[in-house]
Amino acid sequence: LSEALALGRRVASALSAIHRGGVVHRDIKPSNLFLRDGAIDKVTLIDFGMARRPLADPRLTITGTMLGTPGYIAPEQVDHFSTLDGRADIFSLGCVLYRCISGRAPFRGPDALRMLLNGLPKMLPRLRDFRPSIPRELDDLVARMLSRSPEDRPASGDAVAAELLQIEESEPRPLSPTQSGPRAVLSEIM
Repeated sequence: LSEALALGRRVASALSAIHRGGVVHRDIKPSNLFLRDGAIDKVTLIDFGMARRPLADPRLTITGTMLGTPGYIAPEQVDHFSTLDGRADIFSLGCVLYRCISGRAPFRGPDALRMLLNGLPKMLPRLRDFRPSIPRELDDLVARMLSRSPEDRPASGDAVAAELLQIEESEPRPLSPTQSGPRAVLSEIM
């Protein structure tokens, strides 16, 4: 849990920096979070090949083409491409945190299209369904990050990082493997 919180905080801060620069990454997923030397405190956000400025010319992307990794992209990357902003990356980071904490990808299906169509957050089991010992505040934060509506998500990476830090600081002690279930090393999940 402490690794997931630290990873989330660092990635949220990085997202905040790129969003302030007017860029949306559009492909936040485990394989685009490089753990230099396997260390959480050295996480580096990579692969800006699909990054875009929100007000950039939409003709730079082919109409009707889905960009991003199914299972990690925000609904608006499929439905409302013209209104895409940093909250799409917040959704994707929520998917990463969900996977780190629960041990499974949040949206799964036999093919990419089905994942997008069936991956409605209201149908998604809550994190505490998998790990009842995690803080309720963390469960609530990740659920808000995975909201279908961008307006219901945290407004920025800084807001996410601040909430994760508050959760991390309020934890009296690290959870033991018996409290949290089988332990997987975060770098194996990534």
